[in-house]
Amino acid sequence: MQCGFNTAQAAAGLCAHRNTVERRVSRADELSALKVEDKPTHVAAALLVLDIAPDIVTTGPN
Repeated sequence: MQCGFNTAQAAAGLCAHRNTVERRVSRADELSALKVEDKPTHVAAALLVLDIAPDIVTTGPN
């Protein structure tokens, strides 16, 4: 998202191949209710929350 959805630029910044970045974004889209391209602000906010409070996520019912 920081690279304006430019996978080549993101790959360079991550020292990864462009195909790797594309695969990971595709996998995130498969696993998420929100698509990165559709709601980038929501996804960025969710990632920020996870960075600040990683214990907020539960892995299942308690």
